[in-house]
Amino acid sequence: MNKNKEDALSTRISLAGVLDHKKVEIQPVNLFREFLLIDESLKNMLGKVASNHVLEWRPAEVYTIINGETRNYDLNIQSEIDDETETRNEAESSDTEENEFAAEEQKKSGNAPLIEKVKRCLYISTLSTDVTIIERKGGIVRYEGEEKLLDQYLELTVSNDKIEAFIRKKKELKSEIVNLSSLLYFLKKKRITYGIISDEEIEKWLMESTPEADEKPFVIARGVKPIAGQDGSVNYLFRTDYTNPGKIMKDGSIDFRDKGDMPYVNKDTLLAIKTPFKEGISGVDVFGIKIMPQEPFDPPFTSGNGTIISEDKLQITSAANGQPHVDIMGNITVNDELVIKGDVDLKTGNVIFKGNIVVNGIIKEGMTVKGINLTAKEIEGATIDLKGDLNVANGISHTTVKAVGNIHTKFVNSSQITGFGDFTVEKEIVDSNLILSGSCNVLRGTVMASTLNARKGIETKQVGTIASKPSNLVVGTDDIADLMEKKIDELLEEGRITIDKIRKAMNLLNGEDEALFTQITESAHIQDRALFEIEELKKQLVRHRESNDNNELKKVAEKIKTLKERAHSAEDLINSLFEKQGVLTAKRDKLSLGIEQQEKKNMVLLKEKRIIGQSIRMMEPNPTVKVNGTILQGSKIIGPGSSIVLEKDYSRCIIREMAKDEDNPHFFEMEIKGI
Repeated sequence: MNKNKEDALSTRISLAGVLDHKKVEIQPVNLFREFLLIDESLKNMLGKVASNHVLEWRPAEVYTIINGETRNYDLNIQSEIDDETETRNEAESSDTEENEFAAEEQKKSGNAPLIEKVKRCLYISTLSTDVTIIERKGGIVRYEGEEKLLDQYLELTVSNDKIEAFIRKKKELKSEIVNLSSLLYFLKKKRITYGIISDEEIEKWLMESTPEADEKPFVIARGVKPIAGQDGSVNYLFRTDYTNPGKIMKDGSIDFRDKGDMPYVNKDTLLAIKTPFKEGISGVDVFGIKIMPQEPFDPPFTSGNGTIISEDKLQITSAANGQPHVDIMGNITVNDELVIKGDVDLKTGNVIFKGNIVVNGIIKEGMTVKGINLTAKEIEGATIDLKGDLNVANGISHTTVKAVGNIHTKFVNSSQITGFGDFTVEKEIVDSNLILSGSCNVLRGTVMASTLNARKGIETKQVGTIASKPSNLVVGTDDIADLMEKKIDELLEEGRITIDKIRKAMNLLNGEDEALFTQITESAHIQDRALFEIEELKKQLVRHRESNDNNELKKVAEKIKTLKERAHSAEDLINSLFEKQGVLTAKRDKLSLGIEQQEKKNMVLLKEKRIIGQSIRMMEPNPTVKVNGTILQGSKIIGPGSSIVLEKDYSRCIIREMAKDEDNPHFFEMEIKGI
């Protein structure tokens, strides 16, 4: 047998000796870890032998064991075996202290049993390949793989909000393995760094050993929850819920003259007071990561036509007599009223008025009406854009409507309607598309071949007829907010493109301006040079006069004349260039103003987008369809998380989206119940 093999097998190496030469404090916990590593490696080796695996012999000298170094030799290469004696002699000459230690250990060992020799040889391999010291602190050594060992005894879980970390005993603890030091190391490896309980509490838990205590998760770390801020609020000092379009007659028509007690204010009346929001306080989770509190709601609060806002932006006062109004954007106005006694047609032209509009006749095809609140007899093929409510006595046909407030009409036919309030129809909705942030109520009529999208639910008497196409009823979604945000994004993109075009035009003007500046500089140089030469020639004239040299006088006079003409031409050109430069400057100023105005528009759009998102999504959705009569087969009901196509007719029912599993609120289904 090779001499190195004999040395390895016949040498007794104590764990204490190994730790001592590794400069590791000899403590029970460190000795026990060394033993467990050897024991685990031995199990793996015997398992390989049992599985007919061939083990590679790893000879090593005593100093290799002590220092944790690796010296492996391939026994199949004869040349290396023959060189081992020379290599060992070199090591002995350079490592006298280690060889003396090895000789002393050999004397102590004698002829060890075979299993001891196998353990020692295996331990040599283990020290050379598997054990890596990763930390020495306070006499305690941390080995690579220790976390995996602790995982066999401890289970760590973290709450969903990451505010608490829990630890549980998976089996009976061994103090040599699981103690205060190793548990803190375990938490560190699991990245639990904040809010760890005191050492005394940890040691108390480690000492407890009852089935109940072992099974129950123990809070090992607590973070700090963020403290929510306080939402802002607005106290309106006038009626904001006034929606009376007039007195509803028995036939369903509306008497516009009987509107009840309308809100009205005089000049210098305090209209609204805002309480600003308060910021929250951030928290920290058990991983030491900052948790930001939910952003508090800052209600929109702006003064529009007929109002004045205070310097601190917290109060709005009326600047005129009129009817107060606030829209979903938080814009408060005091409005006059424009009354049109007849129709809105080609004779009147489009009506754009910053106030309330009353049309006693019909708004005809192709006309546009923009204002705050609009009351009309009927609308046929028009475009309506309102900051407030729309009230129509008869009906709306082939019309596009956008109203920030509520809408009330007798019927709707072939129209596209977007509303941020509630929609009330006396009779029917036919072949139309409605998208609303409020509710949709069809009081006594039928919904036919239409798509109704109402965030706060739909109530109707009848859905569908035998002859009509099925209708789609969408409830409880954020579709209107998504739609409006998409439109705003499109406008923002258009604004960005506009600004880019203006800047390109400005760059061209800047290039022209630089060219003009170069020409002005060159012309000024020509003028200055001509004037300088004229002065020099005038000196010559004096000399020629004194000498009565008429020929030279004539020549100099001609040169002066030519230079004066050149100077005048340069001056004329300079003046012309300055005029062009002035035109360019005016154009650039106009373009700069265009950029400034577009950027202001973009800021308004961004604010509008934020307010729309906050205002609509803060309202509680209601994914419910209530049918007081019958809803026909084929009708489709769509909620935020589910949908259903009815396979049969249902009468007097409520169709509502419900959580499928109370324990898992992310799965929904439509539920149909009778009224």
